[in-house]
Amino acid sequence: MPRFSHAPVIHTLAQVVFTQVLPLVERIPEIQGRFIKAGYPHYVKQQLMNLAINISPQINAAGNRVAMSDRFQFLHRSRTRVAWVTSNSIVFATSEYEDYERFAEDLTKVLAAVFTGGGGVTEGALIQRVGLRYTDRVVPAKGDTIEEYVAPGLVGFSFSDVSILPNTPRTLQVVSSATTELGQLIVRSVSMPGPQVLPPDIADSPLTFRICTPDGEKLHQTYAAARPGLTLDFDHFADFQNEATNVELTEDNVLRILDSLHSVLSEAFASATTPHARAKWQAKAEETIPSDDRNNAVAEPAEE
Repeated sequence: MPRFSHAPVIHTLAQVVFTQVLPLVERIPEIQGRFIKAGYPHYVKQQLMNLAINISPQINAAGNRVAMSDRFQFLHRSRTRVAWVTSNSIVFATSEYEDYERFAEDLTKVLAAVFTGGGGVTEGALIQRVGLRYTDRVVPAKGDTIEEYVAPGLVGFSFSDVSILPNTPRTLQVVSSATTELGQLIVRSVSMPGPQVLPPDIADSPLTFRICTPDGEKLHQTYAAARPGLTLDFDHFADFQNEATNVELTEDNVLRILDSLHSVLSEAFASATTPHARAKWQAKAEETIPSDDRNNAVAEPAEE
C-alpha cells in the first residue's frame, strides 16, 4: 500500500459529539495529566460563544440567547497535533498525516486520555455525531495548471472570456454535498487571496504545517502565497441523534464509524483528483497507486 512522496494533505480532523457529560469538565485536571504523558504539554482553556436562535413565531429576536461554554485545548509538543475537549465532544486534528492507520492510532491515544482521565464518567454516554475531514492544498508543478490536477467541477469559473482587471486576486468557493449511507458528504474547493490556505472555519488552527509541491518543495504555511494553488476540503459525518438504536460512546464504536466514513472519503478523493496529479505526487517504493485507496496515501484516493 503506497504513500505519496509529496502528498498534498495539510490538515486532518476527527470529531466525536456525544450526550452531555457535565462531570467530564470537573475531571479536566486528571485528563490534562494523561495528555501531558502522551506528549501534549500545552494547555489552554477557551470559551466558546453559542447562539441559540428561537424560531417560534410568537417570540421575536429578543428571545435569542447567547450561551458561553468551556473548551479545553491540548497541543502536542510538536505543534502538529491538537485535541479539544468539551462536556459533549472530543476533536482531534493533525497537520502531520502519514496514513489512516497512524491517524487512528493517534486518535486512540487521545480517546484513552479522555476516557481514562475522566475516571469512567463517560460510560453510558451516547454518540450523537462522528465526522472525519481532510484538507489538501493542491499546488501544481511548475509548468502545470490546476486544471490538470482536479476534476473540472472544482476549479470554478475561468473568467477567460470576460473583461476583468488583470493580475487581481480572485476568490473561489465551490461546495457540493450529497447523502451517503452513513450520513452527509461535503466536498469544497476554496481559493482565497493572500496566504490563507485553510478553509475559513478552521483557519485559526494552532497547528503548524508545510505545503508539499510536486517539485519536492515544502513550503511553510506563511509562504503559501508564493505558490498559488487550490484547497480541497472533504468532510464526511454521520449523525446519530435521531437513531432508534443507541450507539454508546466507546473507543471501538468511534473507530468503527470513522473507518466507514474514511472508505467513502477515499472514493471522493479519487474522483476529485486526476491520474496526472497522483503521478506527480509520486508513490514511494515504486508501487502502483490504486485508484480507490487512500488508507496509506497521505493524499491519495483514500483521503476523506
